[in-house]
Amino acid sequence: MSYISFHYWALQVKKLSFFPHNP
Repeated sequence: MSYISFHYWALQVKKLSFFPHNP
């Protein structure tokens, strides 16, 4: 896993943690 991919993944997780999407 490249650093950029990991960084992008981390940002997605952070967004979900702050802004959870209700189904």
